[in-house]
Amino acid sequence: MLLWRPLLWAVLLGGAAAFAARREGRLPAPRDPSWRAKAWRTVGLEGVVAGSVRRTGRGWRTVLDVPAPSGVQRAVLWLPKGPPPPGCEPGRRIAAFGRLRPTRPARDPGDYDEEAAEAGRGAAWVLEAGRVEVSSAPPAARFWPQVWAQRARLAAEAAFERRLVPYRAALLAALAFGEGGGLGRATSAAVRDAGGMHLLVAGAQGVWFAAAAGALAAFLLGLRPLGRGACALAAAAFYALMVGADPPSVRAWLMLGAASAARALDRPSSMSAALTLAAAALLAVQPAAALSLGALLSFGGVAAILAASSRLDALVPSRWPRLPRHAAILLGVGAAMTAVLWPLLAATFLRVSMIGPLANLALIPLAGLLLYAACVLAALDAWAPAAAAWAARAADAGLALFERICLRAASVPGAAVSAPAWGGADYAGYALVLAAFLAWPRRRLAAGLTAAAVVAWALAPRLAPPPPVCAVFLSRPPGAALLRFSGGRAWFVGPRPPDAAARRAALALGAGPVARVLVGRRLVVRLGVVSLRLGDPAGPAARRGEGPFAIIGRPRAGALEAATDGSSLVVRVLRPGLFRGPGVPQRVQAGLAGDAGARARPAQGARDQSLDRERTPPR
Repeated sequence: MLLWRPLLWAVLLGGAAAFAARREGRLPAPRDPSWRAKAWRTVGLEGVVAGSVRRTGRGWRTVLDVPAPSGVQRAVLWLPKGPPPPGCEPGRRIAAFGRLRPTRPARDPGDYDEEAAEAGRGAAWVLEAGRVEVSSAPPAARFWPQVWAQRARLAAEAAFERRLVPYRAALLAALAFGEGGGLGRATSAAVRDAGGMHLLVAGAQGVWFAAAAGALAAFLLGLRPLGRGACALAAAAFYALMVGADPPSVRAWLMLGAASAARALDRPSSMSAALTLAAAALLAVQPAAALSLGALLSFGGVAAILAASSRLDALVPSRWPRLPRHAAILLGVGAAMTAVLWPLLAATFLRVSMIGPLANLALIPLAGLLLYAACVLAALDAWAPAAAAWAARAADAGLALFERICLRAASVPGAAVSAPAWGGADYAGYALVLAAFLAWPRRRLAAGLTAAAVVAWALAPRLAPPPPVCAVFLSRPPGAALLRFSGGRAWFVGPRPPDAAARRAALALGAGPVARVLVGRRLVVRLGVVSLRLGDPAGPAARRGEGPFAIIGRPRAGALEAATDGSSLVVRVLRPGLFRGPGVPQRVQAGLAGDAGARARPAQGARDQSLDRERTPPR
């Protein structure tokens, strides 16, 4: 049974330990203290390119290893838009000139956590370069596979751009190599709401396609099974290097390697054992990368597929026709993936696709055909230009169908729902439900775990202390603020009525519906010795009536929260799952909730210029 495998429990315990270490700040990327003086300034850094150059909506990005007094520092290097930078290849020595800054944590629920994402790649700095000087010296021999892989990918993307219109070429590059940065916002939103974002991440589908191509080439050359397996692994590894060796592609390659090794040694193997071995290897070598969003989504999705497919295969009647039976199993597997990945999607995007399991019945096979079309188009453009036009027409028709399916699916009412991030009790109940699913068919154990999950979800709101009175400062619209009271009511104060983004922020913060809207006003809400300045387009503020106080500039939506019990003020950076501050006595909360509206008064004059501006450090 899967639950009794020692390696699985080792992976779970190791992952929990790595997660706890990251929360305590013990798993960050190395950051040299002497570089802090260079932060937020224009500097020149000389180092070695340590990764492939990838296209994004902002321009080109790669990573740069720079020597420093405390060791090598890795920085994310951003290059301007335009043609790919000539000679900027892995292993090349370059000098980059631009603005240096540390990586940023998530500023609000659903915001991109740059610090956690880049820590998985070992980077702690970001260099937004305006000028780059590339050395003419060739890269070292150990970088040659990465150089060849990058050249092959850039050549294929150039072929797409020559044969297709720009937005279709960007979509084909996203399906083939995970280059989703070139897609427009409308296309990205449609694919996300249709549940097809996993198709724009280079993972198992591309790795297995490359392995099949390598095995076919070895078979045509007359190689033996061992040689065919080696060629398949080499082709899959080359594709993983083409897409940047991200955790999803590395996970797929490790699983393929484990299955190939078991077959060569004539040992029994299974997909679940290969997945566990891949997770253990990634966690042991790169624990920060194993905790990245891409790795968690990849491992969680594959685990859901493996756990649900066997059970659904036994539940769906075998007397059904073949095609409807497979469709029912795929639909159930898609629903299981959505359920398993719900907490991650809610904490990251605050939105989950509900139509994804149904839409993927058509999108997944079509994405596989488009991957094959991308390979054929790139090959014909290089070796048979006359025939490439016919391949481009076929690829364009497939891409048009992919877009139409995503747009139609995303336009269905209820195709995607807003989902607030979960708290600790929600995660506990969710873990119990997953354990009950894995314990099946042991009915008593599964029923007990399910009952415990229901009890946890039912009692958690009553046992948890109510949230304190707090104000969340928004940037859309500028100068707006969301005031939340202990009873769950919310006020919106701003220059114009709240839009959909503000109402989603209220939902994410657990504030419930907006009970009162104050438009075009600037208010100072006085709560004991604490006053909150709301609705000021110049920038909201929070101050204490006695002693030092904090001035908060205009951050991104929901970035900072000012929580107060009437006598003290706590200002912190909001992160998913950390919306509730320290509990305050119920009588104090009741008094604050009742007196806040009565004590609200217009702001007097402009901001006091003598206020001591201090930056609140992230928590």
